[in-house]
Amino acid sequence: MILSFPSLSKSSLAGLVLTVLFGGHPLLGQASTTDAPPAEEDCVDDPARPAGVIAIVDGEEIAESRIEALAAPAIAGHARARIEARFALLSRAVQNHLLAKEAESRGVDVEALLAKEVHDRIEAP
Repeated sequence: MILSFPSLSKSSLAGLVLTVLFGGHPLLGQASTTDAPPAEEDCVDDPARPAGVIAIVDGEEIAESRIEALAAPAIAGHARARIEARFALLSRAVQNHLLAKEAESRGVDVEALLAKEVHDRIEAP
């Protein structure tokens, strides 16, 4: 099998493969995992390559839409995990805020509030 990526250097191709596998890539409509802009030579489109084709393998064109369809479940999974992580962090921040406010209203610190309302009520096994 021969891969042809006429507008990508070998190092950029390796980076593309890694970012597609582990975190998306601008070619697939996802943000890159690095903040570094692509090298100038990687931004030049090959006029011989048909529009919408991102690879040619043994003379067979691989359409960007095909890769998008294959990547969609993984990308959706990452998006869901990100949303769940953000929700968990938000919930923790809200809980911490409410605990701090309750402790303040009682004139104690959060540790004392937790000791009185939670830890002291737990019976030892």
